[in-house]
Amino acid sequence: MAAAFLTRAKVKSVLGVPAAVTRHDADIDLWLEVAESAVCDYLGTAGLTLTDYDETFDVDDPQDTIALSAWPVSSAVVTNNGALVVASDYYVDALGYLRLTGSGAAFTPGRQKVTVSHSSGYSPVEEKFVMAAAIVAAALFSTSRHAGFVTERMASGGYQYRLDDSEFPKSARALLNSDRRVFAR
Repeated sequence: MAAAFLTRAKVKSVLGVPAAVTRHDADIDLWLEVAESAVCDYLGTAGLTLTDYDETFDVDDPQDTIALSAWPVSSAVVTNNGALVVASDYYVDALGYLRLTGSGAAFTPGRQKVTVSHSSGYSPVEEKFVMAAAIVAAALFSTSRHAGFVTERMASGGYQYRLDDSEFPKSARALLNSDRRVFAR
């Protein structure tokens, strides 16, 4: 499966590698999908490219909110216990939470009582998400075995450098935090 929105050229740009240098292209390509997936997982969304989804939800207790698997939602059709929910009776917020609007309105409790067909994602994917994925891919590439450059220091001890090998680079988190869904979907 090919990367959906991240390109080798973007990762090479973040790494400072000229486009004409092709020595590590295959290694960079290995990290493209991994980085995209890491960004989606961090944000709490199934994907960032515009895609159609059909979801069915179990409702344990009467509730007026359901978290969809992907966002932002451009269109949605909702059924509750087999009945179509009128579009004016709900809205979907920026992070993909479907909310009923009526006072005291709630989805019917039970297994597979609520279905939602929706189109979600970006077309094209916003640059901040692409850049965050490129930063993640560059970090993975830089700390992988091929480079072998995780730390360096001078023998005298006056200089020491260590790559940030945390699970998710701080600079990528800074780009994504305002769009992160904090609660599990």
